[in-house]
Amino acid sequence: MLRPSPLRGRGWLVLCSAALFALPPALADELAVRSVPTAEPQQAVGDKTRGVALKRMKFAQLANSAVGESAGNAACSDGKPVYLDRKLAATLAEAITYAFSRNLREFGYRNSPGDASVFAETPKKPIEIELGALVQEVQMAYCSKPGGAVEGSLYFKARIELLVPTAQKVVHAPVVEGSVSGQRSPTTVEFFRAGADALVRNFLAEPGVVAWLGGEKPLPPPVPVTVKESTLRLDPVNPPSGGTAGDATLLRASVVTIEGGGRSGSGFVISRQGYVLTNQHVVGSNRFVKLRLASGREAVGEVVQQNAVRDVALIKTESGLDPLALRSGDLAPGETVYAIGSPLGEKFSGSLTRGIVSAYRVRNGQRFIQSDVAILSGSSGGPLLDEKGRVVGLTQSGVEAGRARINLFVPIGDGLKALGVAPSE
Repeated sequence: MLRPSPLRGRGWLVLCSAALFALPPALADELAVRSVPTAEPQQAVGDKTRGVALKRMKFAQLANSAVGESAGNAACSDGKPVYLDRKLAATLAEAITYAFSRNLREFGYRNSPGDASVFAETPKKPIEIELGALVQEVQMAYCSKPGGAVEGSLYFKARIELLVPTAQKVVHAPVVEGSVSGQRSPTTVEFFRAGADALVRNFLAEPGVVAWLGGEKPLPPPVPVTVKESTLRLDPVNPPSGGTAGDATLLRASVVTIEGGGRSGSGFVISRQGYVLTNQHVVGSNRFVKLRLASGREAVGEVVQQNAVRDVALIKTESGLDPLALRSGDLAPGETVYAIGSPLGEKFSGSLTRGIVSAYRVRNGQRFIQSDVAILSGSSGGPLLDEKGRVVGLTQSGVEAGRARINLFVPIGDGLKALGVAPSE
């Protein structure tokens, strides 16, 4: 049983076994890292298995709280406290993310691009269940040997929620544990991944998880996209005379970088009254966000409307900004389109890429424009433009299909309807 350390003040102190740090046997046994067995998940079979992906992760322990000890000499006798700082949290998050990705593919809950013929059209399964992990407890005790090898014990405890995005409902939230004891790994990264692997395997073996991911339990009905009564009517805006290619600089001036809650994305001005359109997942639960204009100036924006199912949000900021022209009609396959956004944040704001329209697709009950135009993280919420410089959609997500990446965009008319915004007649 762990108990508060009288030597460290706040937090829980977890020590290594006697073999690692040469502690007195009684003390080593009393404060040993918790150990739990690792289950072997069953291989998912049949057409009912669901596409699933880890979407969010948080740590419940206090920042900089003690989670264990590590040593770094040959005798493993110089044990020092390990604190859950930002760097360690990021390293553990990477290990857990890696373990989820590998095990979901291994046990059949995702189509693995590497298993398909290069000539076959085998896109990944649509994501029917999203996972959110709240890591409630971490314990560790390890020794870094000369040459980089690591030996020790690691324990995770997490509550993992299963969210059906189309229903906006958490259907299952088991608390699972995973650990390794006496683990020997070539690097610290591999040591952390081994512990995370045990956590994920126990999660995939939990009966409720098996039932939901395997398709035994029916998904709740989707939340319909409520078409709100129009509360805002946009004024007509003329597209630039030089089109997208000729007036790219002018168009970039209407695209903003949005920052809030530790995340960033893109958005664009749709009204001289100061309304900016973006994705709901860019603003999240924030009421206020920071907008960085193309000029470098910053402004504050208030999230005044959002629709999580359609993944769109409306922000109100200062008036007087130049809006983009809109085109609500459908595109034809083969039409040239351009995307403007802020991939990887402010540093690459205003990036312009070009591609063509492939088709309209329905995913999770929602309609999207599919295009090969290149987008990266941080481009979400940015405009998709036709050759005349008119907005036809906004960037939403990308889907891996083998070595190719299929990018999806919310049609501008659908997005405006979901927010109760009426385009100009």
